[in-house]
Amino acid sequence: MIDFLREALAWIAAHPHWTLLVVFLCCLGESIIVLGVLIFVHELGHFLAAKAAGMRCVVVPCAHTRHQDFDECDHRLAALPELLTLL
Repeated sequence: MIDFLREALAWIAAHPHWTLLVVFLCCLGESIIVLGVLIFVHELGHFLAAKAAGMRCVVVPCAHTRHQDFDECDHRLAALPELLTLL
């Protein structure tokens, strides 16, 4: 493993124009991870505030969420006509 790292560093040193690309991609990956965590925490705050205020939860399942468990939800709309009955 150390030989691989030495070879990789030697290659990067021999090709300095690729160094900027490697640094950019590393920073981009870290930024995406940090931004994802920040968005998750932000949205979690909305969820906790809504639950603390006693807001009810309505779930509209789709193809991506059909295998998820929605036991804590107040209403589950499985078809569009059901939405009209709640209005």
